[in-house]
Amino acid sequence: MGAFPNPVVCFANSSTERPAHAPLPDALRPPRFHGSVMRANLPPHGGSPDDSLCCVYLEDWSLDEKTSHQPRTRSMPNRPARVGGAPVLVEAEYELKGALQLLAAFNTRTGEVIGRLRRSKRQREFIELLDAIDARTLSWVKVIHVIRDNASIHEGRLVHQRFRIRMHYTPVHCSWMNQIEQWFSILQRKRLTAPNFADLDALAERVHAFIDEWNQPTRRRSSRWSRALSYADAARWTCRI
Repeated sequence: MGAFPNPVVCFANSSTERPAHAPLPDALRPPRFHGSVMRANLPPHGGSPDDSLCCVYLEDWSLDEKTSHQPRTRSMPNRPARVGGAPVLVEAEYELKGALQLLAAFNTRTGEVIGRLRRSKRQREFIELLDAIDARTLSWVKVIHVIRDNASIHEGRLVHQRFRIRMHYTPVHCSWMNQIEQWFSILQRKRLTAPNFADLDALAERVHAFIDEWNQPTRRRSSRWSRALSYADAARWTCRI
């Protein structure tokens, strides 16, 4: 967090009738605050961060949730951009009509995306996404590797009953290492920068249309390594992060 600006105090000057500004002494200045992580970056149950994270990026699924998608129906229509570089004008006042939670999985090998829009974000909805991944995977595959963060809905007895699915944790405070976050960023820039939808159904239709368009074979994008990387190299590289 940034520091507070240096405060000033005004003193009345009887001779000139103009205030004289002087900085406060150090003892009277408000303290500065900096964010800090004061505990070990360990996943739940005392385990260590998964050293096979990069290896899994070469194979299977990356999943997470993007929460609180609101239609934000504007009180006035948007004004289009004009010649000369004037931006699109978006009405600041909008009507609240609820929110949707997007649970999505990104296949790091093929670029395919599975998305579910629901009113709530609970373990029940997370299991629904896991079952969709399981149904999409060939029956002869023994283990499905899934990368996810340490959210509470990703834990539980019902989650661990999906025996084909092996979970890989991202380190605590490192959810940005999950590649589904890159796809969420694309969705935000392409469709949700200035939301203005009539209702939740219109919002859901727009998001599902984007997922269908993304999954077309001619448009799908998968993860690519910038250089040749073996599984052993990937594991050693991850340990240095």
